[in-house]
Amino acid sequence: MSTSLVSDILHTWRSPRAAMHEQLARGYEEPRALMYVMLAGGLFFVAGIPRAIQGNMAQSAEPLDGSGVIISWFITSVVIVTLMRYFMAAVARWSAKVFGGRGSYFTSRLGFFWMSVAIAPAILLAGMVDFAALMTGSARILYVADIVNIAAQLMLLWLWSRGLVETEGFERPIYGLATVILSLIVLAGLIGGLVLLTV
Repeated sequence: MSTSLVSDILHTWRSPRAAMHEQLARGYEEPRALMYVMLAGGLFFVAGIPRAIQGNMAQSAEPLDGSGVIISWFITSVVIVTLMRYFMAAVARWSAKVFGGRGSYFTSRLGFFWMSVAIAPAILLAGMVDFAALMTGSARILYVADIVNIAAQLMLLWLWSRGLVETEGFERPIYGLATVILSLIVLAGLIGGLVLLTV
């Protein structure tokens, strides 16, 4: 990561609203949002390789070879999850309208994609702990990795809720958190509906 990117990430952790305001001030450029979402996917891919290997060994009756696991995980983390991030940003835009949000689909994408990059230190830390668990076979270390992963996801939701206050122009910070919660409820409902249709 470049020094500028690292400093931006650290600034986001210290003051997510101010950092998001600066991101918006840099202009409404779709290539920048695309760069962020691809970078987030790449970091997620790297951090998740140990967990993907563990899952393959534990759950598959006929485990894939190493290259098969990595290719499968790449498609999941970089392609499928990236598309899901676009969808999630759209859901957040719809949800924000309920609370009087004044943003746009671009600002929603930029906010969510940037916060997905900003959470990189926690995601990479979880990946390193996963790698240690894979190398040692320690269930205790794997448990620690689970805790770090959960903490990272909660941190993402918190940063995202703070960023939404800027991207949607909310007058009250609580609306950012409410938008995140509503977005998760809508997403869970849509996924549940799709599952029922396929049963």
